[in-house]
Amino acid sequence: MSYNSLSGPTFYINSIESLYNKGFVDTINPVFLSSSWHSPKSYSLDSSLSVSLNKSGLLKGSSYIMILGHKNISFNIEGLTDEIGIISNVSISEDEATGDTFYSATFDYVPMILSVALENQSSLDFNFISLNGDDFQLSGISIGNTYTLPYNPDLGIKKNISYDGVSTIDTEYGSTYSSNFGSSKPFNPFINIYSDAEQGTLYNNEETLDNYPKESIPSGRRSYDISYSYIGSSSSGQNHLMPRDFNYSNDLMNLDDDDGSSNYEKNNLYTSVINKTMGTHIPFIFSLNGSNTNELMLARFKDNNFSFDEVAPNIHHVSYGIREVW
Repeated sequence: MSYNSLSGPTFYINSIESLYNKGFVDTINPVFLSSSWHSPKSYSLDSSLSVSLNKSGLLKGSSYIMILGHKNISFNIEGLTDEIGIISNVSISEDEATGDTFYSATFDYVPMILSVALENQSSLDFNFISLNGDDFQLSGISIGNTYTLPYNPDLGIKKNISYDGVSTIDTEYGSTYSSNFGSSKPFNPFINIYSDAEQGTLYNNEETLDNYPKESIPSGRRSYDISYSYIGSSSSGQNHLMPRDFNYSNDLMNLDDDDGSSNYEKNNLYTSVINKTMGTHIPFIFSLNGSNTNELMLARFKDNNFSFDEVAPNIHHVSYGIREVW
């Protein structure tokens, strides 16, 4: 197996958007859908943003909540009694009067990421309050599962930055003109303040982030072509790329055969990622280096066809491309 300087590419799958596209959502605020994440909105001092499903248990296996494009916020979550942990950029406080737990950001605009263990919730209500009496800003909430193949990708990851929105023409007199359409995102919901997230080395500070730094919006559209060779199975015999039985609902939903609880040993690339994104249809949050969260982007798969080439019994090669979207 080859080793890269970048390891563990990780998918953050927005399960809410997947369920919405499959018709399992009764009511939803647009903030839970990726189409709003690059367009932050202002909300009044105290606002409740919620999503409700028409069946319980559909969020089993969801392991993270990510708050994007935020400024001046603190919130608690109704309908969630399981323990919540901190992954990145979250401070915890408790309301002395009510005993409610509130979560706020250490730095505005930097994604807040919490760990959760959802099981039977059919609705989630996020109650936001302003920290200083002014309106607060928010662009997105993502709730779902993460998946990282337990192998490093092959050497030779192809990294590309494209400017497809730039068109250049030469006139008959020899002058050159160009037009630019859509080669930069309007807002970057994945800004970070670390040059090295593992070491926590700051290149910025809280004072600089009082106002959204527009210079942090990179131009161009990133894409990656990634391949894996000789992907085998776990010790339990579960293939890391696809379920044992595509027609068995517990395998398709990564559930335990005995009690229907989440079974993380069943996680694989198809059930945890491809099935939920429906190929290129639904975007996902992607990190090329799963060991930290400082290089996130919203992306889709490049192609709707996925080939798993068996090179030995239950041993496969796979390759896929992803492309940044907004």
